[in-house]
Amino acid sequence: MLEVDGLRALAMIAVVAQHCLIFPPGWAGVWLFYVISGYVITRVLLEEVATAAPVARLRAFVWRRVFRIVPVYLLYIAIAGVIVSALGYASYLRDLPALLTFLYNWQTAIVPGQPVFNHLWSLSVEEQFYLIYPLLFLFLPRRTYLWAIAAIVLCGPLIRAATVLLISQTDLPVERYPWFIYHGSICHFDAFLAGALIANFEPRLKNDRRVVPILIAATIIAALSYLAFCTSWDRVGQVGVFKLLTEHAFPENLIGRGRELFAYSVINLASVTALCFAINGAGKAKLLAFRWLVQVGKISYGGYLYHNLVLWIFITLIMPFPFKDMGVMQRLPWFLVVLAVTVAAAYVSFYRFELPIMQRRRLRMGPRPGLDAMPDELSVGRSADLAGVPLPLRGR
Repeated sequence: MLEVDGLRALAMIAVVAQHCLIFPPGWAGVWLFYVISGYVITRVLLEEVATAAPVARLRAFVWRRVFRIVPVYLLYIAIAGVIVSALGYASYLRDLPALLTFLYNWQTAIVPGQPVFNHLWSLSVEEQFYLIYPLLFLFLPRRTYLWAIAAIVLCGPLIRAATVLLISQTDLPVERYPWFIYHGSICHFDAFLAGALIANFEPRLKNDRRVVPILIAATIIAALSYLAFCTSWDRVGQVGVFKLLTEHAFPENLIGRGRELFAYSVINLASVTALCFAINGAGKAKLLAFRWLVQVGKISYGGYLYHNLVLWIFITLIMPFPFKDMGVMQRLPWFLVVLAVTVAAAYVSFYRFELPIMQRRRLRMGPRPGLDAMPDELSVGRSADLAGVPLPLRGR
């Protein structure tokens, strides 16, 4: 779906802007990626032929994910490793064991990651989700599956509360608590599953024009309730709602008074609203289908991978004085240059490396009815609906 590609492009651009210190709340784009990921992989699983054996469908799912995610992920690590070593930063390579085992999110929850790799924690979160979710989808009865994922979504704050309780019994410094919640995969499975719920009920959502307005109202109410819960209203009056949302809701501040429990649920709800707008927004959603935006969305996985290395090279070798010492207007041109170089690198990577690998996989394994003949999922910047044609959904 073209509008979903456009939404992924906006999520990627938001993350790049946040890392360039242009758009402080851009880190929430990662949670939008999570929601989209859950939606698309579920959409693809629903599209598979219902008569295929669960084990065969699981095998096909795993191979699609491996061939879509791992090759370019390893390519990025190799390129970044060579560059940092050549520039005298070989110490960054100590993160390799956690990176290569997709456990990097747990390492960065305890100690900060290295500059060119620290954004890859989210890929570890995704991979851990992919180990669990297809088992729920393929092996649980449909009604049980739907109730289970709905319960996990609703219990997101309770899961995060339990995590806080557990880590409070360890020797982890209290200043790392919010980062443990931020990077902990189990704390964010509710985001993926919220997207999965949308995929399961998409036919109904598309036929109901009340969905998007209701979700917008719910998001506004949830955001205001979160602010009321976390801060006094006189504080809101002093600095304003927008500044509180953008400058006082960062991971390092999400500790105490329940911030770390509810903030992500608000972000997830906003992401669900954006996704429902993309798939059910009629003419207004066509703004997300602009050709350049869709193209950026299709290559956004590579864009997410490469942007941190591009920014680090600019900061290390090119920028005339420390990036953080610049004003916002001074950073803006650098952000545009970093974004342009990132998109260019992602474009080359997708069409010269990623796409040929996917095509070789299909040729080598051969199409199997209802499984490998299908397009790969559009998960978190991993575009595979290459024709951009939405697929009709069938029941499991």
